[in-house]
Amino acid sequence: MDKKILIVDPVSTRLLLEKTCLSRKEYKIFTSSIGSEGYQKAKEVKPNLILFSADLVDLDGADFCRKIRSDEETKKTSLILIVAKDDDSKINEIMSSGCNDFITFPLNKLILDQKLGVYLNIATRRAARIMVQMKIETKSFQGFHLGTSVNLSKTGMLLETPITLCIGEEIYLKFFLPKNLKQIETKALVVREEKIGNLKRYGLKFINLDSEYERMIDLFTKCD
Repeated sequence: MDKKILIVDPVSTRLLLEKTCLSRKEYKIFTSSIGSEGYQKAKEVKPNLILFSADLVDLDGADFCRKIRSDEETKKTSLILIVAKDDDSKINEIMSSGCNDFITFPLNKLILDQKLGVYLNIATRRAARIMVQMKIETKSFQGFHLGTSVNLSKTGMLLETPITLCIGEEIYLKFFLPKNLKQIETKALVVREEKIGNLKRYGLKFINLDSEYERMIDLFTKCD
């Protein structure tokens, strides 16, 4: 069965997407240029995934997310934000409103393909890339930052981030699992470091993870 993708964007993003990654036969594409229209179309066509921009003319991205998440017909739909690079404040706001993931301009075809694979049903959910918000108060860094979990289990995660962390540091994490409205919040300990070219990845061990969050992650990682 074809996967349904709804693109909600007031400018030319959807045209670029249709001509690149979304031209494959297994994707059925729907489009809308404003937020309220996109919300109604989501209720009508019930897409598997919504790609949307941060500014939707009559709604901002955070309001759009909240409308989608508060409606019984659409609340389980995966949401990916399309946003300008380095707009961390906007990304933080929208991710906190229930968005699953984001991709930045200029669009990277490989990264977009990977994210589509994750949210349009991949074979193993354990390797799903999940956006993670970090609160760090250490000697090396203070404040909020974003990273990506590239491997997740109920005991910890492998976190990819451009900032430098130190083994032994404690950080505070917030993240959503795809198609789940409940935000997971936990402390974690940095236990190892990996370097792949210019990328930095850190092994994190959850500290006293709530039993409900543990069950959520366990179910997610075992789901095909």
